[in-house]
Amino acid sequence: MKRRQGVDAVAIFLDLNSILDEAQSGMIKSDSHSDQSEKTSSVPMINTEYVSGLVSVIIPTFNRKQLVQEALASVVAQTWPDIEIIVVDDGSTDGTFERLTRWQRDNPEIAFTVLHQDNAGVASARNNGLAHARGEFLYMLDSDDLVFPDALETLVQLLSAGNFPYAIANIHSSDENGRILAADKSGISRSSEQNILSNSWMTHAALYRRSTLLESGIYNNSLVVGEDTEFVWRVVAKTGSGSSTSKYIGLRRQHSFGHLSFNRTDHECTKSSLQARLAFREWANSENLEIEKTDMRYRIAIVGMAIRFGCAGDWESKDHAKRLYVCIMNDPDRKPNFVDILAMPNRRLYYHFLLSIYLAAKGIRGVYRFVRNLRDSGHQGAKAIS
Repeated sequence: MKRRQGVDAVAIFLDLNSILDEAQSGMIKSDSHSDQSEKTSSVPMINTEYVSGLVSVIIPTFNRKQLVQEALASVVAQTWPDIEIIVVDDGSTDGTFERLTRWQRDNPEIAFTVLHQDNAGVASARNNGLAHARGEFLYMLDSDDLVFPDALETLVQLLSAGNFPYAIANIHSSDENGRILAADKSGISRSSEQNILSNSWMTHAALYRRSTLLESGIYNNSLVVGEDTEFVWRVVAKTGSGSSTSKYIGLRRQHSFGHLSFNRTDHECTKSSLQARLAFREWANSENLEIEKTDMRYRIAIVGMAIRFGCAGDWESKDHAKRLYVCIMNDPDRKPNFVDILAMPNRRLYYHFLLSIYLAAKGIRGVYRFVRNLRDSGHQGAKAIS
């Protein structure tokens, strides 16, 4: 397989929405092998034993019988010699599982396992694969994405250079045919334990030590979107910074029928991102981790989200926003500000009234900031003249 050249990069995660963009502050050994096809529904915990030097590549898939074969080809072309591939079919209905088992029969020399489960989502499929993985190093690849031939070798070398919990590299963004998108303009997101919630990276940008996942936990099965970023937050919160390189090691292929995030409304994306943040905060509190508290602007933004959910009649999400607010305060003996607002009866008219007040307050704040910036720029100009 030839390496693709001359491409840019992107790292995308669906954040809450524009009301949070400016509100976000600095927060925080077994040597045997058997190729097999299995049908399984239960997912045991990740095993503590492993094969030294082996990279386990976990590929969840659903109704992607052609794309998953291309992903497999990119893994088979790796220069790192010690690899096992585990593909988890998440209840496909288009013949994906049958094609995978046929591919397995046609390639007996490859360390390849096919698992099948009832449809339960990508997080469950990844966890299923992780439970069957034998490698010292763990690598997740979506079935519609591709990796360059030296991707795993690059990441293993990064981990081997020090006692790092994980290693991350850059990923290009392209359409399904490999053509780079014009919007592709960013690379790795930050990796900093001081700003935990600013961390996100493409799923196949990172290679993890098994010990890292034993410490931080596997994927959250309850999350439909944002499960990968919530997982990253837990990894950083538990293990700190990893090793990184600016080198590009793969492609993220974007297409309307493949990536769930591209087919969702703003309301659904905001709801899913809220659920990811809530899951992380509740986990952090249960682990007694000291996550830096957010400032007042962020808390007000959460209230704004709750009001919008109330206007839409999405009472479950409104209650999730309330839980997130209480969670970031992490003080069970104190009733936080704004909780009375979030706990009001589920009446849409009431929340439309609150929304008008909220938007008016944001407008006034925007005018104030505009005037302040003009004043500051005037002062700077006067100083320059003097």
